[in-house]
Amino acid sequence: SPLTGTASVEASESPYLDTADTDEVTYSPNLKVKDVPAIAAFIADGYIFAAAETVLNYSAAGQEFVGTRDSQNSSYATERVTVAVTVNKAESSIVMLPEAGAIKAGQKLSGSMLTGGESSVGGTFAWANPDEIAGATGEHDAIFTPSDSNYAPFDIKITVTVTPASSGGGGSAKPAPTPTPAPAPGPTVPEPTPEPAGPSGKVPPGVSEKIQETLETVGHFGYINGYSDGTVKPDGAITRAEVAKIFFSLIRDTAKNSTAATSFADVADGAWYSQAVNYLAEHEILKGYHENGQSVFKPEQNITRAEFAAIAARLDDLLAANNAFADVASDHWAIAFISSAAGKGWINGYPDGTFRPSNDITRAEVVTVANKMTGRKLKTGEPSVNPYSDLASSHWAFADILEASAEHDYDRDENWFEIWK
Repeated sequence: SPLTGTASVEASESPYLDTADTDEVTYSPNLKVKDVPAIAAFIADGYIFAAAETVLNYSAAGQEFVGTRDSQNSSYATERVTVAVTVNKAESSIVMLPEAGAIKAGQKLSGSMLTGGESSVGGTFAWANPDEIAGATGEHDAIFTPSDSNYAPFDIKITVTVTPASSGGGGSAKPAPTPTPAPAPGPTVPEPTPEPAGPSGKVPPGVSEKIQETLETVGHFGYINGYSDGTVKPDGAITRAEVAKIFFSLIRDTAKNSTAATSFADVADGAWYSQAVNYLAEHEILKGYHENGQSVFKPEQNITRAEFAAIAARLDDLLAANNAFADVASDHWAIAFISSAAGKGWINGYPDGTFRPSNDITRAEVVTVANKMTGRKLKTGEPSVNPYSDLASSHWAFADILEASAEHDYDRDENWFEIWK
């Protein structure tokens, strides 16, 4: 950065030769006083700055630093230089833009919550004008505010999808249930509430039109498998690839097996999960990570409860629900997804009021959520045939796991529970 200002040396009656200078730099991590070009030049000329190792942070006005050296003129004892340094805010960069949930025509922009998004430094995304009413699908102004005050906020554009006010795409959602104790280690599972019989005879009320259009809700086939040793490991973790395969198998799109573009550097063509991952990524249902300048999926990594909630929530319209969990911060990247899934009654927390977003989700928890999304309801204790050696009939997810394991035809009783034929 070029020096700004002029150095001047004046003799005086004082015992010092005083020199003044200014300089301007941009913040960077671990930037020290000695790294300022003007000060570095003085240090090279023999000046000693007591604050040379001090780390610089953003400053709205100049910070003054003094350097001294033995006088080059025997008439004076010491020469002194004062350098005023201004540190400007640095700019961060967006690694991934956040997503905006769809809103109804006539609603304020604030109704479309911003979720996800990643910057090179931490911070929050927000609408520049949350009271603005979006009349049609299009881009709107948002702002990223870094949590580190050494970085400057900057404006971004986010696309918002606006749906007609009369649209019933998301259906009416239930409020977030209050967690009640359930056998460890699974989350609480409330007893189903009887619902009136509906007109279809197959799909229970509460399954949204969008879910019915996107996922198979009438034909009930098995979408999970056990292991070769006869176990299903209900309380074991499940990988990101396995979750992709489950939702891909439930997708109704008849063209889903057409070749999808490869989205991730670590998803090899021909891998057993590649078509599922690439299809869901192409339709923005699942996301990957940005590492070393490339996009990766980490298929063999266990999926967390927050990541799973995000994938599930993207399959339907987001519900603007209140956060019901003590351990999900208001700026958590998945708060809108978690709140939406919980508000629809798909996923629950634990008896202590937490959600534990960073915990690995279990196989039992996954099938329970998938069944709730698609309206698959089997009474505990039915059917009597259990193919798994490690699944006790007393397990909290016993009925859900059997429901997800085998193809079956069924009728519905008055409370929408399935009666297998």
